[in-house]
Amino acid sequence: MQKEELKQSKLICDGAFGTYFSALGYHGLPELANLDAKEVVKRIHSEYISAGARLIRTNTFAANTKALNTDFVTIATVLREALEIARSAAAECEEQVVIAADIGALEETLGYREEEAFEEYQSIVNTFLNAGAELLLFETMSEFGRLPELFEQIKSKYPETIIMVQFAINQHGYTEKGIGYRKLLMEASTIPNLDVVGFNCGVGPGHLFRLLSEVELPSNLILSALPN
Repeated sequence: MQKEELKQSKLICDGAFGTYFSALGYHGLPELANLDAKEVVKRIHSEYISAGARLIRTNTFAANTKALNTDFVTIATVLREALEIARSAAAECEEQVVIAADIGALEETLGYREEEAFEEYQSIVNTFLNAGAELLLFETMSEFGRLPELFEQIKSKYPETIIMVQFAINQHGYTEKGIGYRKLLMEASTIPNLDVVGFNCGVGPGHLFRLLSEVELPSNLILSALPN
């Protein structure tokens, strides 16, 4: 799906992966299931699609070296397998299903230093793009940081890639770094290589609807809202 097509569509997204994974009775890190429980991963994608989701996220939220305590060779395999499993599930739907290559925040709380995090973002992005990903989703972020620099690198090599970023905010509209959602939306509107901006994870639908109703939304960006 191209950006212009995305502008004309209202896509229902999938729900939480890890929560559903646990509810099915599986334990351990969901991202590693891309290697040893592929049918379970595909089942979850397929059930979300059957429920009406037309945008699904790869099972890669915590696919990074710190969270999985492994080397990047293993992480790269997890990323590629996750994308392939999502494609397999989407291919069985008669309607078009958009696949977002999911990238979770590489925060200081995981043990990342700024430069280390940036380099791993680059490695994750390159792995996804080399595997044919067309939409990159950076989710549960607390600030932009160096993401605009990364977005510029992506678009310079793959200009058709859709870049989507989502922030986790509390009921008052602030991220863990204390940045308000109004400021984030304003900053987002000035980033030339960003296509979609929104919020996920932090609050429920009632609070998120209220917050979005009280602010002027960027007219040059597509909006995403994935509340808890």
